[in-house]
Amino acid sequence: MNMKKSKLKCCLLALSVTAAIVPAAVYADNQTDNLRQQVDDLQNQVDRLENTAAERNTDSSFHMAGYGSVEYADPDSGNAAFNKVLVAPIIHYNYQDWLMFETEFELSNTADGGTELALEYASINLFLNDYVALGAGNFS
Repeated sequence: MNMKKSKLKCCLLALSVTAAIVPAAVYADNQTDNLRQQVDDLQNQVDRLENTAAERNTDSSFHMAGYGSVEYADPDSGNAAFNKVLVAPIIHYNYQDWLMFETEFELSNTADGGTELALEYASINLFLNDYVALGAGNFS
């Protein structure tokens, strides 16, 4: 009889351990499935972004820089004013590795309240090979 009780205790112990492990295993399987689905969704997003980037024209590039200034005067007579406002954008444009265009112009106000636009310089370079470049431009 002792042997039967011992076997019964072992079976009950094994059953209780199994009852505790099975829900944890099911939970882990569900978490694994959720993570797998998230990874698949992210991979699909990456694939879509790569396809979109491949369809874009990457032959051209554009860059804009420049500077600006503002003058303010406050004389003793009391007529405080902004005397001069100047904006000078510099634009660079490249097409592949054989064409480069660069220009700078100034946009400023005049004493009579108007606007003045002046081309400071413009240049274009055609790179014929690694050693020869053809350049043309207007420098004021």
